[in-house]
Amino acid sequence: IYELHVKGMTQLHDRVPEGLRGTYAGLAAPAVTDYLRDLGVTAVELLPIHQFVTEPAVAARGLVNYWGYN
Repeated sequence: IYELHVKGMTQLHDRVPEGLRGTYAGLAAPAVTDYLRDLGVTAVELLPIHQFVTEPAVAARGLVNYWGYN
């Protein structure tokens, strides 16, 4: 099982089309699927896929914890 965050996996990937970066559709880009296939990955767990509130300690530092937990 390969755990990944949609935004973290695709937002800066230079081989994912710019309009798809940071999106679920970006995960289907050949660059991502080829990478996972080459690693031998057969299952992907997306983290997280639900809405969340940023933790106060993180927000106080001007950051956003887009993982939704720590």
